[in-house]
Amino acid sequence: MKKLIVCLACFASLAFTSNAQTKISPIVGVNLANLGGDVEDADGKTGAHLGVLFNFGLGESISVQPGILYSMKGAEDLSLNYIEVPINLVYKLPMGLMFHAGPYLGYAISGKMDFGGVEVDDIFEEGGFKRLDYGFNLGAGYQLPMGLFFRAQYGLGLANIGDKFLGLDDYKISNRVIGISVGYTLGGRD
Repeated sequence: MKKLIVCLACFASLAFTSNAQTKISPIVGVNLANLGGDVEDADGKTGAHLGVLFNFGLGESISVQPGILYSMKGAEDLSLNYIEVPINLVYKLPMGLMFHAGPYLGYAISGKMDFGGVEVDDIFEEGGFKRLDYGFNLGAGYQLPMGLFFRAQYGLGLANIGDKFLGLDDYKISNRVIGISVGYTLGGRD
């Protein structure tokens, strides 16, 4: 965890010095997560996400927004905790509306499941799950002039994270997440 904080601090200081239009935005929110693919009747799960976004201005209304987030995904009986790196292209309208889209890459740092009353503590070693996830985000939001913003996004997982689920070959499981967030852009809205 200390290494992660040091890396974030280095990345943030680099961002400040490399571009005058660069802004940093801490963000926190709620995930409404579920699974897609061959999973039938999976009940959704509520989780959280938190992290920091870096806004690199490319023009008056367009920016690239990479970030690093801790994100809880899965379903009712499956808990997946990711470190996620989204890279969104953001389009901002003058009145504060903003739209974003882009890919994400995630790495599961932990995961467990309850399968038919049997708890599996390490689903990557015992349950046939993969740690690597990737997909696409699409969202919209509104930012106040002082920098406070609200946004919603849909994350569509494209990786098959469960192709060896409990020893079954070619099983398809992917992440699906609706995220609702609040954040603050240091220095206010562009």
